[in-house]
Order: sequence, then structure tokens, then C-alpha cells
Amino acid sequence: MFKMNLSDRISKINKEYSIKEKETVAKLNEERNFLIAEATVNEIVERANTLPIGDLFTIFENISEDVLLTNKGKSLINKYISTIKENAALKNEYFLINNVAKSGAKDAKGLVTESLELVAPFATRKHLLEGKSLIASCVTEALQLVNPLTAYKKIAIDENTHKLHENIEYLSTVSKSVKTVAEYRRRLDEMIECMKISEAGEVVAENKKAVFDRKKNDCLTAIDEAWENANGTLRMTLTEIKDRLEKKEFSEVTADEDIKYINELTKTLA
Repeated sequence: MFKMNLSDRISKINKEYSIKEKETVAKLNEERNFLIAEATVNEIVERANTLPIGDLFTIFENISEDVLLTNKGKSLINKYISTIKENAALKNEYFLINNVAKSGAKDAKGLVTESLELVAPFATRKHLLEGKSLIASCVTEALQLVNPLTAYKKIAIDENTHKLHENIEYLSTVSKSVKTVAEYRRRLDEMIECMKISEAGEVVAENKKAVFDRKKNDCLTAIDEAWENANGTLRMTLTEIKDRLEKKEFSEVTADEDIKYINELTKTLA
């Protein structure tokens, strides 16, 4: 009977231990990620009524596709839409937030000032808060329908956007007066600054996408050149790598890691 030498036995034990260790770590990470996701979702559910209306709109619409896949999804989405349509203050707030998001910081001040003047007869604080409570209820119900891990990946709102939504809600619910004019102006200026930061972030993302696209094309060219000088087995490997790279799309979340990987791959092929 064949007997492994000591070196082979140690190698086998280490390999088996490594596999078990990786499986254990992977399971622990999976459980940890679920607990973090669940805690985050539960916190939003508990704080829903205190969040700006803009945050509530964003959260619901970011998970709406997943909500629609559940048994109660269609009726909940219809409830959300009808809630906005039936409350004039809420509907105007929804359009105001979307219009601000689409406009540039340069045009935002005039847009918001003019919009608030137009919706002032409807956007009373009382009616808006009544509508906000109903939207918060829709968000709470939606989060309870969707898997926490799925929701967690889609409900994050950066601090700048959160502040933008807070300022829009304040501006649309507080009338300008001698008492409020200073705070009103401060909030309006702060909202413009938030928009400038958002625009700068979009430029960075656009620039990063351009870098990603250029690096990806350079790497594909390097793969083609390496393929010409490769043998049968290596050619198959290069073909598989090229196929995976061609399918890889730009993502703001993984852009830095993707660009690093593509750079290393290109250097390896050089």
C-alpha cells in the first residue's frame, strides 16, 4: 500500500485545514453581513417618521423592483403612488425634489425660489407632514417585505444627499418672515452647496468611468497580442479572461478595485 511521506501528509493536513478555515470564515462573514444589514434596516424602520421626505422617496424607489417581486408588492406600490397623487403638498414636494436633482447648482436657487412660490398655497406644514407619515408607513412595510441583505445594498443615502433633502423640506414648510428669514437664507445657501458637492461627485464618477474604459480597452489589446504568441492551452485561458473582461461593466462601488485588477493584468501580459 502506498504511504505518503511526512511532507505530503503535512501538506494534506494543511490543505484540509485551510479549506475548513475558509469555509468557517466565509460562514461567519455571511452571518455578520446579515446582522449588519438587519440592524440597519431595523433602524430605518424605527426612524422612518424622522427622516426627510426626500430620503423616504429615495429608499422606497430604490427597493421598488424587489418589493414588486413579493406577494404584496403590487398593492403596496399602488398605495405609494396614490398617496403622492392624493396629497397636493406631498405631490409638489416630490416634483420639487426631482426638479432640484435634475437642475444644476447654478440654476437651483432660482428654481427652488420660484417653485416654492408656486406651491406655497398647497405645501402647508400640516398637509406635508400628514403625507410624510403615510410615505413613512409605505417605506416601513416595503423594508419588511424585502430581504435585509438586498435592501441594505440599495438604501444607503450619503450625508450630502441627506442634508440636501433636509434643507428642501425645511424650505418648503417654513414661510419667510422676519423671524425665519436668516435661517431660510442659510438653508437655501446650504442646499446650493450640497448640490455643488453632488455635481463634483458626478464629475469624479464620470472621470473614473473614462479611466476604467481606457484601461479596459488597453488590457483587451494586451490580451489579443498575448494570444497571438500563445500555445493552445494558454490561448484558451486568455480567451476566457478576455470574455470575462468584456462583460465587466463600470461600477462606482467596485471601480477602484476593478481598475487595480485590470492594471495588474495588463502588466502581467506585457
